[in-house]
Formats: sequence, structure tokens, C-alpha cells
Amino acid sequence: MNEIEMKQAVNEFEAVVTDKRKRLGLSNKELAEAIGVSQSELTNAVKNYSFSPRLVKTRAKVRKILGIEV
Repeated sequence: MNEIEMKQAVNEFEAVVTDKRKRLGLSNKELAEAIGVSQSELTNAVKNYSFSPRLVKTRAKVRKILGIEV
């Protein structure tokens, strides 16, 4: 995956997370609390595609709680 494709994937993931979160009536703070992370970690995991184990785990929790399939 090249840099442009990576950025597109990040943008798509962010849009899906935002849409699902809003449909469920959750704020960023509420979602962060539900998965046991800080708001800044949630934002970092959703807006930046890092392969750090912590952020990979956070994204997995986000997908699970919001019902996002890979």
C-alpha cells in the first residue's frame, strides 16, 4: 500500500467510525470510555494509521464496539 492509498484508508476508516458513532448517539468521550482509552488515544488511533500494537488494539476495540467489519 502506497502513501496515497494509506491516507485514503485512514480517511475512510475515520468517516465510518464517525458515522457509526453518531448513529449510536455516542460522543468521542463516551466511545473512548467504553473501550477504556483516553480521548486522545482514540483520536490518534482513528486519524493516524500507525502500526503500534497499542493503536492496532484500540482500532480493533473501536471496530468491535461499533460493529464495523473489516
